[in-house]
Amino acid sequence: MTPSALPDNWQELLAGYVLGDLDADEQRLVQQWIDHDPAVARELAALEETWHALPQTLPLHP
Repeated sequence: MTPSALPDNWQELLAGYVLGDLDADEQRLVQQWIDHDPAVARELAALEETWHALPQTLPLHP
């Protein structure tokens, strides 16, 4: 899949995928990108790594 085949908001959709904030159709679409484009899969891995690191780096406020 070439970058031109992705919509302009593909990074937003990928972030929504990581956050579990997409509807079923969007999830399927993003999963197709991940399955067919190594660059998208790498971007997903980076977003997931960042997301999982956040709770460890942000201070807790009661």
